[in-house]
Amino acid sequence: ADFAGSGCGRRYEKELETNLYRDSILLFTAPGIDRDIAFAEKHIYEGRPEEAFDILQKYEDKNQSIKQEAYAYYTLSEAYEATGNIDMQVYYLAKTALLDMQMAVREYASLQKLARVMYSRGDLERAYRYLNCSMEDAVACNARLRFLEVTEYYPIIDKAYKTKEAEERAVTRKMLIIVSVLAVLLIALTAYLYYWMKKLTVMRRRLVAQCDPLVLPRLPHQGA
Repeated sequence: ADFAGSGCGRRYEKELETNLYRDSILLFTAPGIDRDIAFAEKHIYEGRPEEAFDILQKYEDKNQSIKQEAYAYYTLSEAYEATGNIDMQVYYLAKTALLDMQMAVREYASLQKLARVMYSRGDLERAYRYLNCSMEDAVACNARLRFLEVTEYYPIIDKAYKTKEAEERAVTRKMLIIVSVLAVLLIALTAYLYYWMKKLTVMRRRLVAQCDPLVLPRLPHQGA
């Protein structure tokens, strides 16, 4: 098999490139948030995500550039992912995605990753919306790598979402049928009761008419 041409090969090559880039940042970048983000990524990669929290959380809500904030939040999301804290991973991925939108960035990883997390948690509607948005932006900016990443998951989420929609439509149809049958039965029952009420009214009138002569009071004879 051609490992280099496969999805795994591409990811491996990308990981090697990322590690080299990170090492160069650590070597040549002055102390500050950019260098700290690279250090935090290194700790996560080496299996020490807790140390990334100590490095990056001091920058939260500080006066950094939007781009630096986005990188810091995304790195924090990866640290929380490494520790298994999915709620906090989602929180920082969402913050990163919002910052990406503020910067009008169309080649991003945060929203598509958030889509995958939503899918794993069973929130198909959000997963589908987020991945659709990621797909459209990847195509619009000709981001080949992001497009390949999206297409890896898109068929799975798309199929699951459409299956869910089909099931919901089937349930809706069943409910409409049940409601329609109940409405017909209610109308039939109302008509049946109305018919018998009229019939009872007629029978009562006839009975009263027949009984009236029998209940008239007899006048006493005025006598001699």
